[in-house]
Amino acid sequence: MTIKIALVDDHELVRTGLRLRLQREVGLEVIADVADAAAAYAIIDEKSPDLVVMDLDLPGVGGLAATTTIKSRWPNTRVLALTGSKPANVARAALLAGADGLVYKSKASDDLVRAVRTIAAGKVFLSPDAATALAASLRESASPRAVEPPAQPPLSERERGVLKGLSDGLSYKEVAAKLGVSVKSVDTYRARLAKKLGCSNRAELVRCAVRLGLAQA
Repeated sequence: MTIKIALVDDHELVRTGLRLRLQREVGLEVIADVADAAAAYAIIDEKSPDLVVMDLDLPGVGGLAATTTIKSRWPNTRVLALTGSKPANVARAALLAGADGLVYKSKASDDLVRAVRTIAAGKVFLSPDAATALAASLRESASPRAVEPPAQPPLSERERGVLKGLSDGLSYKEVAAKLGVSVKSVDTYRARLAKKLGCSNRAELVRCAVRLGLAQA
């Protein structure tokens, strides 16, 4: 059975090269080559290709969006994504858009025919470089991210002084004398610190002081 193929790439030389490569193979027929997404939709409507070779780097409506549209409107049409770029996430993006496989343009001479036959048979094809890039992208998205500790609320100089004094083991009276404030003021600052830092007792205040660099562990 002949596999009918449509080529979508905005560079005529690329389309010509792809056509020549595919036409040499038995059972493969390039029935159209077009330069943009709108023309691709028209060709699919008119000629019903079995497979579309889609350049992801199309200007205007890009290849990813065009692939999604094609798979939505013509779900039985297979799409082989073709790209010249190699960021780690491009293979993943292509598959999420609905592509049935991906080949890099630099490897097209080696992988194109095998990719077309594999995809036409209902399987997924990724060139070795694309498979490596996909694995890297998946590992990156799955790797645990360092969790940043929640930002501490800003403390006034007086609050910092009270926190340091209490963490040093001073009594309220000693802290008051050191800072030149009343004992009642020290207690007020301690209550503010407890609320800001979420500390319910002196031991927790000491831990907060250590975290803020106001006391030694």
